[in-house]
Amino acid sequence: MAQSFADPVATHAWETGKTLDFGKRRDRPRSIATWASIDRLEPWIKRAMEAAGHADPALSSAAEWVLDNGYQVQRAMLLVREDLPRGFYARLRPVRSGRPAGEPRILLLAHDLLLASHFQLSRENVLAYLDGYQAHGALDIAELWAFPTLLRIACIERLVTGFAESFSTVPAPFRVSESCKQFIQAGDSADCIARAIANLAVISNIAWKEVFDEASQVDKKLAPRMFRKLSNWPAKLAPGKSSAVALERTAPARFRAPVSRTSSR
Repeated sequence: MAQSFADPVATHAWETGKTLDFGKRRDRPRSIATWASIDRLEPWIKRAMEAAGHADPALSSAAEWVLDNGYQVQRAMLLVREDLPRGFYARLRPVRSGRPAGEPRILLLAHDLLLASHFQLSRENVLAYLDGYQAHGALDIAELWAFPTLLRIACIERLVTGFAESFSTVPAPFRVSESCKQFIQAGDSADCIARAIANLAVISNIAWKEVFDEASQVDKKLAPRMFRKLSNWPAKLAPGKSSAVALERTAPARFRAPVSRTSSR
């Protein structure tokens, strides 16, 4: 019997949870190229911005989003690199069946949330999605803590796929995950580019500790201790030490939020 939720995002997540088969806690996920080769994104950003600077008028909307917000993509790259070290990645449960088999379950859920929210993330629909999915069983603490990073990876995968569709001379810098291929749909690549960049900014503005505290279904006495332990890993993410934070402070003011000269999206 279907469970009733007031939010359609929660209902979508509950439906996903009915059929998703995933591994045990001791199982290890296989590496995905977007995570393992995230450094390839840096030269890709330069090539993408160069191509955008010489775009045909028909591609002006997509080009402007990249030219105005290249910093958002670079910042996301740095945060993925710093927030998901190899030992932490190994703690993520893998999907056990279908094309994404072996990939982290939380990556598939990140792509599924983008679909359920019509690629318009917010704190509210993140919580609704987690509430709906966890009606079938709690996610691991490591998975919850990794969720913002995997959402960044999902947006990056959508971005490079959409850009390659619009600019054939700039292919994706890595093979996107099967989780991405399962959910991405051919369509307006310019809109895909715009929404991917806009959502990278949204992810950075969500108070993830509050999301973690509200979404975690583990013992309330255990959760704060685990959060303090995980929040210190890696230590270089402490305020003032993160290269992403330092880069943000020196970036031009217009790059600190997604903007478009032709759209208010």
